[in-house]
Amino acid sequence: VTDRNLAQEELALAERKFRTLFEQSPYGVWIADPESGAIIDANAAVCELLGRPLDQVLGRRMAEFDVGESPTGIQEHIARIGGDGGDVFETRLRRADGSAFDAQLGVRIARVGGKAVVNAIIRDITAQKRAVATIRASEQRFRAMFERHDAIMVLIDQETGSFIDANAAAAAFYGYSREQLRAMRITDVNTAPREEVRAAMSDARAGGRNRFEFRHRLADGRERLVEVHSSPLDYAGRTLLFSIIHDITEQRQAQDERDRLQARVLHAQKLESLGVLAGGIAHDFNNLLVGIL
Repeated sequence: VTDRNLAQEELALAERKFRTLFEQSPYGVWIADPESGAIIDANAAVCELLGRPLDQVLGRRMAEFDVGESPTGIQEHIARIGGDGGDVFETRLRRADGSAFDAQLGVRIARVGGKAVVNAIIRDITAQKRAVATIRASEQRFRAMFERHDAIMVLIDQETGSFIDANAAAAAFYGYSREQLRAMRITDVNTAPREEVRAAMSDARAGGRNRFEFRHRLADGRERLVEVHSSPLDYAGRTLLFSIIHDITEQRQAQDERDRLQARVLHAQKLESLGVLAGGIAHDFNNLLVGIL
C-alpha cells in the first residue's frame, strides 16, 4: 500500500509539473486524437494565437484551423509520422477574425495511459518569415544592381582577401572571366605590398577609412591607377567587403598634364614679370645715364 501511495504521489507530482509547463508555455500546445484530429486539450497560448476561448477550441479538429495548401495538411503530416515519431513543418492557421498567420508546428505521437495522442507545439513565425522575406528581397535587389551596373564591383572575403564574386564590368576591366576572378585574391591584381593591402582592408572593415588609391594589374600585364571605395556588407549570412572600383588612370594623367601646363603658365608669368621689372629698371637707369652724360 505504501509503495502504491508513493507511486500515486509521484504520478500526481509529475502531472502537476506537466500541467504547469503546459499552461505556462510561451508556445501554443495542444493535444489531439491522432485518428480524428479532434483537440483534447489546449493551453492559453493556443487560445491567444487562434483568438478563441478554450470552449471554441476543444473538440474541434486541428484541420479546421489549417489554411495551408491542403485542408487536411496537419492530418497528412500526422499520418506520415507513424508509430512514436515526430515531425516539424510549416503551415498557416486561421484566427477567429478570419485572418491567418504563419505557424511552425512540432508534432509528435506520444502515449498517455496506453493511448496514442498527438502533442503539437505551435509557434507564430509570421514576423520571422517577414524578416526573411525582407532580407531575401534586399539581397535580390542588390544582386540585380550588382549584376547589371556598369561600375566595377567586387565582393571580397575580408579575412582572406579572396574574390567572392565580381560583376561583368569587373571581368571586362581586369580581362579575366568571373570564374577566374572567383579563384583569385585581391593581392593577385593589387601591386601594393601585401601588408599595405591588408591594412587597407582592416581600415575598411573597421569603418575608419573607405577610400583608397592603388595600382591594379590587368590580365594583359598593363597597370591602371584605380580609386577603390570599400565598406563592409552583410550578404547571404556573411560579412564581406563590397568594393566599387574606378579607373582614374586617364583622369590622373589629364590632371598631371593640367598641372604641368599650369606650372608652365606660372613660369611664363614670372618671366614676364621679371621682364617688366627689368624693363622698368633699364628705363630708370637710362634716365640717370642721360643726366650724367
